[in-house]
Amino acid sequence: MNRDRIKNLEEWIKEDPHEPFNKYALALEYSQSLPEQASLLFGELLTLHSDYLPTYYIAANFYAELGKREKAIQILKSGIILAQKQDNSKTLRELKTILEQMEFEG
Repeated sequence: MNRDRIKNLEEWIKEDPHEPFNKYALALEYSQSLPEQASLLFGELLTLHSDYLPTYYIAANFYAELGKREKAIQILKSGIILAQKQDNSKTLRELKTILEQMEFEG
C-alpha cells in the first residue's frame, strides 16, 4: 500500500467526486491491505458509477478472492450486460471467460 498514492487519490476524489477512475484506483490500493475499504469503494462504483466498465472485472476478482463467489458471479453477469450495451467486445470476452471459469470451478 502506497500512502502517498492513497493520499493523492483521496484528494482527487474530494476535488472531483464524479470521476470514477480515482475511486477505482483507490479501491485497488485498498484491496490488499484494507479489504473493507476496498469493498465500500467497489460498492460505490457499482452503484453510483455503474457505467464504468473496468470496475466489473476487478471487483469480481476481489470478491472471489474473499470467498464471495456468488457476489463475484453476479458482478460478472452485470458487467457482461454492460459490455454488450457498450459494444465492448474485448471486455465482454474477458468477463465471459472469468465467469465460465468461476462457474466451472463451482
